[in-house]
Amino acid sequence: MTEIYYFTGTGFTLKCAKMLKQNLDNEVELISINSLKKVERIESESDVVGFLFPMHSFDVPQNYKEFIKRFYCPKAKYIFSLVTCGGAPANVFKTISRQLKKNKKELNAFNFIVTPNTFDIVFKVIVDNSVKNERTKMEEKVKKFAQIINERKISKKMTYRNYLLEYTIFPIVRSLNHLTKYYRLEKAFYADESCISCGKCARICPVQKIKFRDNKPYWDESVNCVFCLACLHRCPTESIQIRQTKSKQQNRIYPEDIKIEELMEQNTYS
Repeated sequence: MTEIYYFTGTGFTLKCAKMLKQNLDNEVELISINSLKKVERIESESDVVGFLFPMHSFDVPQNYKEFIKRFYCPKAKYIFSLVTCGGAPANVFKTISRQLKKNKKELNAFNFIVTPNTFDIVFKVIVDNSVKNERTKMEEKVKKFAQIINERKISKKMTYRNYLLEYTIFPIVRSLNHLTKYYRLEKAFYADESCISCGKCARICPVQKIKFRDNKPYWDESVNCVFCLACLHRCPTESIQIRQTKSKQQNRIYPEDIKIEELMEQNTYS
């Protein structure tokens, strides 16, 4: 039995999780970490465990860090991690490995999947990852990683490594983004006149930051945003915008085969 614990924003990580499930030999259960938010101690009985999440600002998303601290897998004999990212990957697996070692466990295999960059609306990233190109490569890479898992191989090589970026630029950008909360990005969200008050933005928000007042969404400043941009990209009327960006002119990016209902369902608590 394989258990895959995932977090997804716009849906690309969930797409990878579903593709991985299709290519693994044994029975697979996909488990949203948001559904376990109220569980103080999460203990897996599975012998194979996977961690899937998107890279945020060259780091592990904050809600996934909180999840991994509460997670235990005493019976796991093989542990893997697959991370989606929109550009240059950083070694986020160190965070996962450190936590596992506290429980005398080890990360046996890991890899990155480069997906279409959903942050292009906010910060232009110079990387060729067109939607069409990356979706084709996603499928190929997931299949290769599934084969590694099926054969229980040890695979810890970084497919991308630039020490100058990893030990200088990435830490600086990561620190600045954390300190400034993406340059006050969470205060820049708003819904324009095309909003139909459907409430889907609030239901897909993984941290329940989006509330409604006077039949319009607002972003609660008392709740820390994880900057997944699910609300922006998955709004059915594209009414959610970001001030001082070209969000009104930019196309929304998400996997069409991952329905918004699936994103809302992942926030249902166990």
